[in-house]
Amino acid sequence: MRDLPIVHMTLYKHGVGYFERRGAIDGESIKLTFRREEMDDILKSLTLIDHGGGQVRGVDYDTPQSRSERLAGSSIILSDSRSLRDLLQALRGRAVSLTVSDGSQIE
Repeated sequence: MRDLPIVHMTLYKHGVGYFERRGAIDGESIKLTFRREEMDDILKSLTLIDHGGGQVRGVDYDTPQSRSERLAGSSIILSDSRSLRDLLQALRGRAVSLTVSDGSQIE
């Protein structure tokens, strides 16, 4: 699916912007991607209009998982204050391969 182009943009002096995207979509849905830090403002101000006479029936969005949620199914548990220590303890007895900044690997 192609992106909907921005056809109008207004920037205000207090850091607020208005962005209008317009175009035809294939099928019944479209996916828009935003950065995590933008989501609060997006959800407060998003307006959807179907100029083809259809109806916008809903908006679905994925909620970003926190670090603890991402690691919940893992055997590695990292605390906020001792994450390096926790990682090293969790890896004790396991085979580990490290890739360093110059691209070389240490096993």
